[in-house]
Amino acid sequence: MIKKRIAAGVLGVSLVAAALTGCSGTKESSSAAADQPITVKNCGVETKFTTHPKKVVSMGVTGLAYLFAAGAEKSIVGRANEWGEEPPAWIGKKADGIKVLSTESISMEALMKLKPDLAYGGGFSSETTAPKAVAEKGIPAVVDATECNYFYPDQKSDESFNTTLAEITQLGKIMGTSEKADATVKDLKEKLEQVSNQKIGKERKVSYAYYYGEDPELFSYGNKGVMGEINKTLNLVSAIDPNYHPHQGPIAPEAFVKSDPDVIILLTGMGGATKESSMQRLEKIPGFKDMKAVKNGNIIYAESAVAYASPTAIYGTFELADQLKKLGK
Repeated sequence: MIKKRIAAGVLGVSLVAAALTGCSGTKESSSAAADQPITVKNCGVETKFTTHPKKVVSMGVTGLAYLFAAGAEKSIVGRANEWGEEPPAWIGKKADGIKVLSTESISMEALMKLKPDLAYGGGFSSETTAPKAVAEKGIPAVVDATECNYFYPDQKSDESFNTTLAEITQLGKIMGTSEKADATVKDLKEKLEQVSNQKIGKERKVSYAYYYGEDPELFSYGNKGVMGEINKTLNLVSAIDPNYHPHQGPIAPEAFVKSDPDVIILLTGMGGATKESSMQRLEKIPGFKDMKAVKNGNIIYAESAVAYASPTAIYGTFELADQLKKLGK
């Protein structure tokens, strides 16, 4: 997910939640549905809920995105493990009233003190709050489906938009907000189809660039994971080795320059990196100013969170589509 992600340990037991109290404050069209227990299979692990959670700790920026997309934001009692990143633009100030519990890795003690009905998202930590350890404390721990492979070694990576949309649907069932979740999924599906049919990218070559905070290393993306979904939807072709992923380490600056794409997409916000500080570092790379995209002014911007398989990647695709329409050849 990000450079600072901690590899998760092996989880081999089922996460079965203790009986929960209360129900979601969001009304559903069917009150009967809100009273029914639900068992979900997440990352190959079954978790049983006897009623809908009403006190949720959002783990990481992906957890926050999924909870908002599913219409369950009123149940969030705190945000944790966002590593200095701001809520995505499509959420904006709506998250300002939610307490930030930690900027990095929340401790188990701090999590337990809140007595949440659910810890949800992709920001769990193998060192302090591994999903298995959280569940053993009696707190249901659910990792969003698109990040299962980071915490469950037996799970294959699946960062497709279809899996993201299915996760919103399932989270709506867990939280008792299916009406809102289903409406979100319907809207996103329709917009994705529309953007895809427009072939906005015109098969132009693209190179992504980002820095983590103030660290000097440059990172990029090929077609691995959700970035491949974004490129496919926007009709863009990776100028970087399609098999490259930042988990493999930084990209050599000279390799980035050599990619010489038609379009550069600069991702900002990761570890607090800004547009200004990122551009300053890029401009110091020998040959950067001679790149085709730089000469033609074809540099566009996106939040770093678009690179995480969550609803933000889909909303980010729409924003990138709007920027691509304004570019020259």
